[in-house]
Amino acid sequence: MDLNHVLIIDSFLTPKECNKIIKMYAPLKFRVLGDHSGYEDWGVNITSEKLKFLFKKLEKATLKYRKKFPAINYLSKLTLRECRIKLFRPGKHFANWHADHDPEAPTRILGLMIYLSDHQCGTQFFNGDVVRSKQGRLIIWPSSFTHTHRGQKCPENKNRYLFSGYYTYIITQKT
Repeated sequence: MDLNHVLIIDSFLTPKECNKIIKMYAPLKFRVLGDHSGYEDWGVNITSEKLKFLFKKLEKATLKYRKKFPAINYLSKLTLRECRIKLFRPGKHFANWHADHDPEAPTRILGLMIYLSDHQCGTQFFNGDVVRSKQGRLIIWPSSFTHTHRGQKCPENKNRYLFSGYYTYIITQKT
């Protein structure tokens, strides 16, 4: 696989940690989105104290990304935002090709996803590479058109859970 500027960390979360997150959020009322994305979510900007362990781990993963791809260090300060738990019900997936940086989200620089459940599918990039859904796997990639991607349909017809977020520019108002 030749995914330029993509960091994949297997076993980023343990199965126990993944199941803990699913157990925390699965009973809650997920919001069905009226768009083409195929997923439901519990809302954006998940920062629960219960997930403090996850955000500490993500800080370390960010440093690992910066070390592996040091050109990112020449950008302005980035922050992790728009974190959410996504639920794809059986037969649902984000089928449309898309990039995460667009006019609707111009400050997104990197996307991240943690697969919270195992499935015989994954994330397909436009160049043909596929990152398989593997419980606990973290993937961080550039949000630009160079990393256009889509989700694959789960052939097992099971619920799929993901944690996702975006590293964005910090925009400050100048007075």
